[in-house]
Amino acid sequence: MNGGMYDVSASKQEGYTAFNFTLICFQSIDYLEKCGKENETDGNEQWKPERWAQTYDGGYRWGIMTSNGSESLNSRYKAERRLPVVGLVEGTWYKIVKWFNERKQIALARQAEGERWPIEIQLKLMKHTLKAAAINVITVDIERGEFEAQVPFEKNDPGVTWKYQVFLKRDYQPRDPQLPSRRAWCKCRKSQLTGIPCLHVVAVCGNCRWDVSDFVDERYSTENMVKIWSTGAFTATKTKISGLSMTVP
Repeated sequence: MNGGMYDVSASKQEGYTAFNFTLICFQSIDYLEKCGKENETDGNEQWKPERWAQTYDGGYRWGIMTSNGSESLNSRYKAERRLPVVGLVEGTWYKIVKWFNERKQIALARQAEGERWPIEIQLKLMKHTLKAAAINVITVDIERGEFEAQVPFEKNDPGVTWKYQVFLKRDYQPRDPQLPSRRAWCKCRKSQLTGIPCLHVVAVCGNCRWDVSDFVDERYSTENMVKIWSTGAFTATKTKISGLSMTVP
């Protein structure tokens, strides 16, 4: 104890634990009660800036930091609250219009070059092809299109070979109701989720000498990309919002 207060430096030497923290709180309350200041308040509390504007609260609600996650974001949004909202909306709008036009030009250029897929899809397939070279593929049933991909280099457990069941057929027709309904199916679920062949599907394609790009979902095709970015959703019309002239769809 130091003048009625608990010695904080001593608690640090003992090890800062939840018990020590609770003890400090109780000792501090006892000290304030002895001094008669436990009910003392700041006369200017109601006039402080943080009481009436979150711009000045420094990330604290009513001057007190709480454990609420949304309140903790106040410090991050402190500067953004001072920005002109209308100007931000206008700038965001024109940025989106520019972005759509740029994507449209890129898709048209890829289509003019005769490329079936965007460059992002090709780069991902190339990356998977390089890694798939170390995967061992076992053909379980070629008629049913069933394979097993054995991966010896999983990050989570490098000492264990992980096995993934893969269903893959070049000309798939769902005649057997027990077979998966998609052309490319893998136990890791990535092919079903994204529509892009996962690492294990790429390994099977390499083993069977199939073109892996044939198993990419058609929604990623260059033709569809041109349609998406040429929808005309951003046809410019003039309007006024709070005295600001801007374009809206």
